Amino acid sequence: YTLVIEAFDGGTPRKTSQMTLYVTILDVNDNAPLFNQTRYHAIISESLQPGSRFLQVFAIDADEGNNAVVIYEINRRQSDPNQYFAIDSKTGVIKLNKGLDYEMKKVHELVVQARDNATHPEITTAFVTVQVKDYNDNQPTLTIIFLSEDGSPHISEGAQPGQFVARISVSDPDYGEYAKVNVSLDGGDGKFGLTTKDNIIYLICVDQMLDREEKDSYQLSVTATDSGTPPLRAESTFTIHVTDVNDNPPVFDHSRYRQSIPEVLYPGSFVLQVTARDKDDGINGDIVYGIVNNPESHSEWFTIDQVTGVITTAATLDYETDPAPTLTVLATDRGNRPLSSSVTVTIAIQDVNDNEPVFSRNFYNTSIKENEPTGTCFLKISATDADSGSFGTVTYSIGSGIGRLPPNQFIIDQHTGQICTSGALDRDEEPDHYEFTVTAVDGGGLNSMAYVKVYVDDINDNRP
Repeated sequence: YTLVIEAFDGGTPRKTSQMTLYVTILDVNDNAPLFNQTRYHAIISESLQPGSRFLQVFAIDADEGNNAVVIYEINRRQSDPNQYFAIDSKTGVIKLNKGLDYEMKKVHELVVQARDNATHPEITTAFVTVQVKDYNDNQPTLTIIFLSEDGSPHISEGAQPGQFVARISVSDPDYGEYAKVNVSLDGGDGKFGLTTKDNIIYLICVDQMLDREEKDSYQLSVTATDSGTPPLRAESTFTIHVTDVNDNPPVFDHSRYRQSIPEVLYPGSFVLQVTARDKDDGINGDIVYGIVNNPESHSEWFTIDQVTGVITTAATLDYETDPAPTLTVLATDRGNRPLSSSVTVTIAIQDVNDNEPVFSRNFYNTSIKENEPTGTCFLKISATDADSGSFGTVTYSIGSGIGRLPPNQFIIDQHTGQICTSGALDRDEEPDHYEFTVTAVDGGGLNSMAYVKVYVDDINDNRP
């Protein structure tokens, strides 16, 4: 203030004098800072980077000097203890100090103080509401539970279309449109499908019949994509294993087996090996071999190893009894409901010369008149040989008698066994009977003998 002070006396005329007084009023801190508004609002994206400015508060102080200097600060005791925000103490500009997460906190309330710089400062408070706007910063999550008994990713090849394989739960921590998730299924060669009723729980199901023998595993990929821009996605890839059911019988490598073996094999000798294969897995593919018991085919002559399919002789073979025994071999798997198949095994036995000729009789007695002409056939010797081929071919010859030379009065047809006279007989000048042997020899050299006694009948051919 500027004052003009005048002094005057009481004379007439009075005398006066003036002076100017300058009065300076010294400020005291009697005014608190005043915000231009009591509540501030701001909307920021959760994707806003730390250090970004988004709001400025403003307050004035009617005092002077230091009493009018406004200092801004956030009351940490009443708000923002985690210091997500910072304020410039001089300008009142509020900036982001830490990254925000809409899913953790959607609204932040700040208490901002404006104080002057006096020795005993005055303080004014304003409220700042910071609303966090969601940003598509969270990818969807997939939780897959496999519906097998042990929780592993497998399905039986006997599963029917529509049977469930796995359950998928989908979620997205974002909100609104960002939380809408689309789920797709890839892979599986069209054998599997995806179904849902609420777009939250999805089910993978069998879409077509499976065949483990055709393919025993499928790789599937489940992708969950949200509706953000740009969209975020989550993907899970896994392998579904197809477990076996016993749906395939054993199959022999050949539709029929043939083998040729000599008759003289000892019991336990190798004959041949049959092999069958089963497309199934595990015990369903394990094969047990067996021979069907059939006495008419002499199956008891042979045995088979249950595991290897090796057929061996179990008894002495006899070509003459059965030259070509036929076996029926079964191959059976070990499934709960076993499947089997059979094959015919024909074994051709090669004959060996193990049978000597056998005469129809061991002794032959006959008679012939002494006047029969030369070349008369009077007896047929017969011997048979059980062997085949040349081993069963019999030839005959006349041998000596007991202590005697072979008689030259008779000859024998080596093929037919017919005994005929080879010269004139004379009972009166020669013996009245002849004894000799007939030998039958087969093509392998085995022989046997029969004894022949021929009586010469007398006729009245001499005069007194």
